[in-house]
Order: sequence, then structure tokens, then C-alpha cells
Amino acid sequence: MRTRSSIRSGSQSTHTRSPASWASPPRKTHPRLGFDILKQFSGYAKVLELVLTHHERYDGRGYPNGTVGRHLLLIAQVIPVADSLDAMTSARAYRGARSWALALDELRRGAGTQWNPHVVEAAMTVLAQEARTVERRPGPAPAIA
Repeated sequence: MRTRSSIRSGSQSTHTRSPASWASPPRKTHPRLGFDILKQFSGYAKVLELVLTHHERYDGRGYPNGTVGRHLLLIAQVIPVADSLDAMTSARAYRGARSWALALDELRRGAGTQWNPHVVEAAMTVLAQEARTVERRPGPAPAIA
């Protein structure tokens, strides 16, 4: 059982910490840590930049380097869109899964700031095509706005 002193001292499990506390320095350094670990292995050379930049934002307010989107590889701008969609539509210990409609609205709101607007537009196009394909299949289809 956790006590007040264990919570104050920071010994609380990461599984029970609030999402707001995850933005602390240890969380923001994980791209660099992953990069440093993988650079020791030659088989990962092609993904090092992706590991390092997967939390950068299109507007340059991401981490670890605050790199503006136009200076990032295109794939490094696609991964955060896919990751964000997955995170928003998956259940977490601290909240339920959001609907696809809400997740897509969030992507639209973040296009041009958090995410590359062209990547968001491409993702919307692909998801709409997938929804039409699923609708033609027998059985229930997921609702994608």
C-alpha cells in the first residue's frame, strides 16, 4: 500500500501516476535514451533518426530538440499521426478509448501545429478509403468519420 510519504517522495509506480506527471524530464528524455541505446547496434542505423524525433511537433514545440516539422524526415512526421490515433482510440488505465470521430476531430485541430497538415490530410484520405472498403464487406463496419 502506498503511503502519503511514498507518493510525496516519488516512489509511486508509473502505472498509477497521472498522465500530467508523465511530461516530467524522464519522459521527455526517452527519445534520446532510445537513440543512445540503439546506436550501439549497426542493424538499427536506419531508424535512429525516427527514434530520436518521434515526439517532435510540426510547429517545433516537441522534444527532445524542438525541431520544426519541415526539417524532419517525412516518415518522422507520419509516425506521430499514426501513434496519436492509436493512443487516442485505445483504452488506457486512466481513461477509456475515444471514438474514431473524436480522434479524427483532434487530428484536424492539431493539423499545422502538432502534426504536418499534409500528413493529417493523407491519413484522413486513407482512413476514409478504408471505411468505404469495410462498408462493402459483409458484417458490421466500424464508424469512421
